[in-house]
Amino acid sequence: MSNFIFRRDEIEAFQIQEAEMRIKCKSDTERRTESFERKNILRDNLRSIIHTQLALMFTPQTYEDMKHYVDATNNVMRRVMREISTVYASEPMRAITPKSNQKRYEEIMQAIGMDQKLQTANFALNGLNDIILQVTVMGGTIDFNILTPDMVTVFENKDNPQVLDALMIEDAYCDENGQMQRQWIYWSPTRHFIVDRDFRKKAISGNEEMVNPYAEQNILNDKFYPFVVGHASTRENCFWDRYTGRDLVDATKLVAIQSTFRNFMVPMQFKQLSVKMTGVDERQGTTKSNQIKSPLDILTTNGEAQVLDWQNDLKQIGDQIQAQIFAIAGNYGISAENFKLTAQAVSGFARKVARERLDEIREEQIKIWRRIEADLFDAIRMANNVYGFAPIADTAKISIDFAEPKQMENESEVIDVQKEKIALGVMSLLDIIKNENPDVKTDEQAEEILQKNLDINRRLGSRYGLDFQSLLKTRAQSAQGVVNG
Repeated sequence: MSNFIFRRDEIEAFQIQEAEMRIKCKSDTERRTESFERKNILRDNLRSIIHTQLALMFTPQTYEDMKHYVDATNNVMRRVMREISTVYASEPMRAITPKSNQKRYEEIMQAIGMDQKLQTANFALNGLNDIILQVTVMGGTIDFNILTPDMVTVFENKDNPQVLDALMIEDAYCDENGQMQRQWIYWSPTRHFIVDRDFRKKAISGNEEMVNPYAEQNILNDKFYPFVVGHASTRENCFWDRYTGRDLVDATKLVAIQSTFRNFMVPMQFKQLSVKMTGVDERQGTTKSNQIKSPLDILTTNGEAQVLDWQNDLKQIGDQIQAQIFAIAGNYGISAENFKLTAQAVSGFARKVARERLDEIREEQIKIWRRIEADLFDAIRMANNVYGFAPIADTAKISIDFAEPKQMENESEVIDVQKEKIALGVMSLLDIIKNENPDVKTDEQAEEILQKNLDINRRLGSRYGLDFQSLLKTRAQSAQGVVNG
């Protein structure tokens, strides 16, 4: 970010006024509504979205018939996002330099529940394309909020739209009559106040000057504390990304609608049923010409008796739904093996191949999150020092070592590889013991455990007549027979 970016609120004559806030919030409604729908899908609140879609597609009569068969069990978007959001599946190692600052930052991380919260943020960023982290200080505790695009309206810098001049966070509260009211929390690098529902400024208690508590540091460092911006990809001439992932949103709704239609077809599987038909519906109400009427609707009309033959291949519809799921999963680097609706045993090698693209996606995300965590560290350090906690040096830096993803491996295959490595002299039994027991650090400790286990095996063999070597050979031959068969 350039040190010479001019932000409007820094000079009174250019400050954002209430009239502009009103216009901006109104024009931003469509984008925020789209983002809210995405967030509902990620929260697995898909059912209400499908009800809305069905009501638009079908006549009121048909919708009344279909609404009991809504199927929101295959939330494709949520499942895809869970598959690719693995940056914090294992806790990373963080080192603060100078080391004297490590203890204080670890205290803050423990109070926040850092890794669990960042795992949630990783999921949200992948699904929504953008998030904003807001560092907060309440009751002597430092924390951070995850602000999603539906919650925030931003004022982009005219010279660089990726930079924020200000933002407004939607907030709701109950008034003295118990009615829910809406207001906005306004932040810029220098100003901070409430904007009520009529877009009038109001000071926050204890901040009558309406000043951002980090204003001085923001001006000196060209920052916008207490916020950290996260983008899932690079931006060109815009702040929000409304379009990436829209195919996944549409596919998720389509799969749910198709599944609902399939459920609806089950009671339709009748044949040679005598019905009465007519071209005119005598019931009250209107029907849109572009809406679809239920086949059941003909049962309630008046007219000549005829025969209805209504048969559908439900398996074909099910196959089409699964093909649709596989296609959209493939677009996001997930193989069909990882996304099948039924469980299936596969080898460790096949599992690694299936996860190869997912590992590549994770590496790309790690680059993004390394930068976000560095910015978050700076924002937390600033809050910590401004609010008078045990100080973290202004020169302190953070380095992050993200853990390698855990691979599910076939135990028999792992043991066979270990045997070959021992035979080749690449490793010893002591190395295996140290790998299996992280608390064992030296060869002497490992040898002590090995000797103890061998003594126990000999004692049990003598007492119960067990031959462990024969048992192992029998198991190996049995496993080989399964593979060959």
